[in-house]
Formats: sequence, structure tokens, C-alpha cells
Amino acid sequence: MKKAQFYIISAVILLTISLVIFALSSKSYPAKKKVDDFSNLHENYAREVSEVINNMIKEKNDNLLSELNVSNLEDYTGKFLDYARSRQTSFGLVYVFTYHNSSTVSNHLNEDVIFESESNHTVQSGSTLNLISTEKYNLYFNDAKYSFSKDGDTDFDAVYASADGQEVRVFVQQ
Repeated sequence: MKKAQFYIISAVILLTISLVIFALSSKSYPAKKKVDDFSNLHENYAREVSEVINNMIKEKNDNLLSELNVSNLEDYTGKFLDYARSRQTSFGLVYVFTYHNSSTVSNHLNEDVIFESESNHTVQSGSTLNLISTEKYNLYFNDAKYSFSKDGDTDFDAVYASADGQEVRVFVQQ
């Protein structure tokens, strides 16, 4: 009788282990949605840069400064791009920030950009250009033209780009 009990207990244990292994191996896991870093990055920058600009204007008004400290915008952009390029190495942007009658064009792409308004200016990769603002202007890079119009006293336009193999993704913020 003891030998039979041993076989029955052994069979129950083996059956239990088999059922547990089967249950764990057949459990379905939902597929993970691929994160779109490019969309997340340009959306985050667009949302956060408006706060940076608002803070620059508030600081100017609170301190009765004659000029806006645009270097805050450039500092923020540099820090953001350090983060963005840790997520997507080819991420870059070019922006045009207009405040009253002056415009700042800052190129953070891996190629030169042509800024066309009343005259053409080449903005080299990693450089910034300060100009008198105009109502309409164009940016040229990557064999494409991007047209913009000044919307008011304070305006921020940007073109974001990222290359992934043969695919180049671009998003325009106006």
C-alpha cells in the first residue's frame, strides 16, 4: 500500500507541475506598441518651448530690460537636444523666433539651412543668425522649401527633422 501511495502522490505532483508549466507557457502577452520617439520629442519641445519664451518675456518685463534674453531659448534648446539625441541620434530642428522687430534663426540640424526673406542667408549647422523680422520668410533644407508668415509681435516657428535609414521625417510647427 505504501508503494501505491507513493506512485499516486508522484503522479499528482508531476501532473500539477505539467499544468503549471503549460499554463505559464501559453499565457498571452499583449504586443508592446512601438514608441514613436520622433513624435514624442517634437511634441515635448513644442509644449515646453512656449513656457521658456513666456518666462523670457516675463523676465524682461519684470526687470525692465531693454532687450529680451534670447540666450535662455538657446540654452534650453541645447539641453533639450542633448536629451533628444540620446533617444534618437538624428533628431534636429531649426527654429525662427521673432520678438517685435527682430528674428533669431537657430539651426540645430546636421546640414546648412537657407533663410530667405528680403535676402538669402545661409545658416550653418550649429549656428544662430539675428535679423530684422519680416512678414514672410522661407527655410530651405533637405531639398525642400518651408514657408512661414509672421503671426504677431511674438512668433515661434520650427521645423523638426529626423532620418531613420532612407526615411526622413519632418514636422513643421507654425
